[in-house]
Amino acid sequence: MQAAGQEKPSPGIIFDTGMNKACDALALALLSGLNAKDARLVAVSVSGSNLRAAAFCEVVGEFYAGAVSGAFGGAPRTLPVGLSMDGKLAADAPLFTAPLARRNAEGKPVYRQTIQKLNDTADPVAVIRNAMTSQEDHNAIVIESGPATTLAHLLALPEAHETIVSKTKLLIMAVGIYPEGEELYVQADPAAARKVFAEWPTPIVVCGSEVGDALLFPATSIEKDFAWTQAHPVVDAYRAYRAMPYDAPTQAMAAALYAARPK
Repeated sequence: MQAAGQEKPSPGIIFDTGMNKACDALALALLSGLNAKDARLVAVSVSGSNLRAAAFCEVVGEFYAGAVSGAFGGAPRTLPVGLSMDGKLAADAPLFTAPLARRNAEGKPVYRQTIQKLNDTADPVAVIRNAMTSQEDHNAIVIESGPATTLAHLLALPEAHETIVSKTKLLIMAVGIYPEGEELYVQADPAAARKVFAEWPTPIVVCGSEVGDALLFPATSIEKDFAWTQAHPVVDAYRAYRAMPYDAPTQAMAAALYAARPK
């Protein structure tokens, strides 16, 4: 409980991602580099079943904590990464395999990888629930940029409704196309999406792909604004996702920005 006269902490953001689009990597970078006065990234989970996607999320977290560049002055990030185990492991994608495969002149990985096997990840439902319960009342914000599978499982837990209502003030869904259309993450698990939209007990803000398509992240930023370091996992991911130069839609990134700075 908050002590009398103590300022309420900034919102704690829970990011559940499919990590299948360039904008997912950009959103994770934005959330990892937030000013703590705006918001804090308190949990990351991968809603697809891919071990290397989880490993990439860990690498980005450690990078922004200063484990590679030393630029951010922090200790390596230790938040566990949740990984969905629904069905078989999903196929790898260059978005996250390229940064993980990068080697230095000595042939060693450029980015330290602590996630090597399934036991190095955590149950995503537990990761999200525990992150919620550790926040001040009505101070957690959940961002869903992936299949809604994990959130649907969360809703099925006993007393989940009470936990969500007491701890969470907002769910931001970076899924779908509006007013209509087929979108990757909704189509991956339509039943879960229907359950979350029908049963989630707090306000929901939806950021459809039409928003991301209208707000493109410029390739020139990748080439110029990140030139301060020769090794950046999100830059490596962006370049591997599609032949450069290209301007990436920002659906997940727009949702992350809204979570941190809604005005």
